[in-house]
Amino acid sequence: MRRLQFWPRLAVATAIATLIAACIGSERPAPATATAGTNQPTTAEPATTPAGVGPASRDATTAAAVPDVAVKPESPQVEFDHAAAAAALSAAATQASSCRQPGGPQGTTNVTVVFAPSGRALSATISGVFAGTATGVCVVVALRRTRIAPFSGERLTLTQEVIVN
Repeated sequence: MRRLQFWPRLAVATAIATLIAACIGSERPAPATATAGTNQPTTAEPATTPAGVGPASRDATTAAAVPDVAVKPESPQVEFDHAAAAAALSAAATQASSCRQPGGPQGTTNVTVVFAPSGRALSATISGVFAGTATGVCVVVALRRTRIAPFSGERLTLTQEVIVN
């Protein structure tokens, strides 16, 4: 049974290696693989590049038109949605308000959350009497789970007030 689970992974890995070799114009043969049902290795056909593609087929006039490095297309500029981010943080703060541990601090605190352009929270920090407490950890974890819509630009830092009672 384990052997059958291995073959799909090997096939996928070989296909990926062949695809990468074709994309970069490699003329090295793909790694040896074993045929399903046997233990005999077989060598895959050498990865070839289609005619007219790759460094070998370029001349001085084509080289300027077709770059050697894949160019990442520019993603459209997506404005940061302040209202949606505020709503997401407010919902997380509502959940975090019940984080108080027996004997732990209560009251109002501010949590600073750093978001990546992907919308994922990279970090959340809390200060004051909540720092270093189980209640503070619970609040930070609740706000770290916040996801917002992706946006263009650099990391963004937002602060959310949380009332722990």
